[in-house]
Amino acid sequence: MKIRKIALRGAAVATAVLSVTALTAGSASAAPEQCEPGYFCMWENNAYTGRIYALRNADSPNFGDFFNDKMTSYWNRSNHTYVVFEHVNYGGTCLHTIRPGESTSAVPTWANDLASSARRWRAEDAFRFCQG
Repeated sequence: MKIRKIALRGAAVATAVLSVTALTAGSASAAPEQCEPGYFCMWENNAYTGRIYALRNADSPNFGDFFNDKMTSYWNRSNHTYVVFEHVNYGGTCLHTIRPGESTSAVPTWANDLASSARRWRAEDAFRFCQG
């Protein structure tokens, strides 16, 4: 009985780890369809390919080693306007203000691979320099 419980717990942990990896790892054959309704999604390569980073009704003060300085394309399928910043903790230049429904398969060269944080638009963001 005790061995069975341990085996079941081990299987549950392994399944949870695989699910998290699958959600964050993305793939080289990514597509815009990976971005489900309600999410703000970013991809590391142009044409919505490579790893994907998605936010749902959330802010991200630091994309972490997984996605810092890697955003090249995006699609905002949420009802929120998102602001993308150059540095962690919403610092540095405001790179993009992305309204609901907006997408691009390739950000401008000057903004490629620079994003490190994003948050839903706030009134104080109106006073920051932002490019579309």
